[in-house]
Amino acid sequence: MAPSTPSERAERLADRTAMLRLAWPALCENLLSTLVQFVDTAMVGALGAAATAAVGVNASPMWLMNGLVSAIGVGGTALVARQTGAGDHEGAEATCRQVFQGILVLSALICAAAMVLAQWLPAWMQADPSLHADATAYLRIVAAAFVPHFTGMALGAVMRGAGNTRTPMQVAAGANLLNVVGNFLLIFPTRTLTVFGVSFPMWGAGLGVRGAAISTAVSTALAGLVMVYMICRPSSRVVLRLRKLRLDMPILRRILNVGFPAALERLTLNVGQIFFVGLVSSLGTAQLAAHHLSLNVESLSYMPGFAFGVAATTLIGQSLGAQDPQRAMARGALCIRAGVVVMSGIGVLLFAFAPWLIAMLSPDEEVRAIGTVLIRICAFEQPFMAMSMIGAGALRGAGDTRVPFYVSLAGMWGVRLILAWLLAIRFGLGVNGAWYAMVTDLCVRGVLMYVRFARGKWKTASV
Repeated sequence: MAPSTPSERAERLADRTAMLRLAWPALCENLLSTLVQFVDTAMVGALGAAATAAVGVNASPMWLMNGLVSAIGVGGTALVARQTGAGDHEGAEATCRQVFQGILVLSALICAAAMVLAQWLPAWMQADPSLHADATAYLRIVAAAFVPHFTGMALGAVMRGAGNTRTPMQVAAGANLLNVVGNFLLIFPTRTLTVFGVSFPMWGAGLGVRGAAISTAVSTALAGLVMVYMICRPSSRVVLRLRKLRLDMPILRRILNVGFPAALERLTLNVGQIFFVGLVSSLGTAQLAAHHLSLNVESLSYMPGFAFGVAATTLIGQSLGAQDPQRAMARGALCIRAGVVVMSGIGVLLFAFAPWLIAMLSPDEEVRAIGTVLIRICAFEQPFMAMSMIGAGALRGAGDTRVPFYVSLAGMWGVRLILAWLLAIRFGLGVNGAWYAMVTDLCVRGVLMYVRFARGKWKTASV
């Protein structure tokens, strides 16, 4: 192999710098969200396994709703990244306007559907009847904020496509802090606190699960409104000019052409996840609670995958927009390598500290015992999860969103659900068997996604 030239070394250094510049705000954003989710879950968990399960039963339906929103967000990210790389700032702003209009309509429809279906979802998820009232109330309260919340999510995706990952991080930080404060005041009743030996009364609304929902709704709604304000400022890399709003079907079709397969991917995963959680729900409240809490712990590992995936999407999209497919390949490979190394290290930490992590989230000894095993099971998926998440992010940056859909379809429906039923029900392994199936699915997806990236056919994908 010939030694690299000074210009090649400089290019690699610039690529590493660009990757880290994009990844660290996304990492911080996800870290803050995960830490706050930990606090949120621990606060609800203090009310008992039933309260945790009432919130957990809504997790999969809400992932499904987020997946529908991704049709616009993913398409907007890929298209804006290409336009930014090509120096087409007017085109990027036109795309932003179509994302804004499309998400307003879609989020309003999702909000209405959630309000209507909330009363039946717990039964469809096979949750214990004692959980239905709290689970229904939780979803309806959170759904009231869907329009501003989903709008903010889509506009954040546009910002990332333009290379601005810092603003979404800052907005998320503020929203998460507000959510913690809201939980503290709304979940628990008035009680006496002792800090550094000083006791004092602390007001609390004592609303339990409903208090957690109100706090989530208020914080996500405000975050969405702030995101709209930030992208409307003249200093934004992509400016949303409200006075120029009008429907542009050619641009909207381009967004949906890329985003629709991504939405189908999320739909495939989330509908499958609903069946998966339904299977776990049938195993009992303690196993469902442990499953929900362990998923919160597992989300720690998503942070670098999400961050490097965002970097891969933006860098590959901008490189292809600049007509440089070879640099796009090099940047994508760099992001995948970095993610595999970091997430493998996280896997080791998850395995070692599993008892401590689950103990932070639940006082229930049975839930803790089950959760410790589940967290250690998922520790083995980490390098494959990196390949799956970052590889999919790289393909989305190129506009190649169909293959991730096919891979997800095969993994969820051809591997996870069938294997989960066999292991959890037929062979009597319970929730442990379901998690063995989940990890197998993620490993298969990681390998397939990496193979697709390495072959490089995405270099010729059109957006």
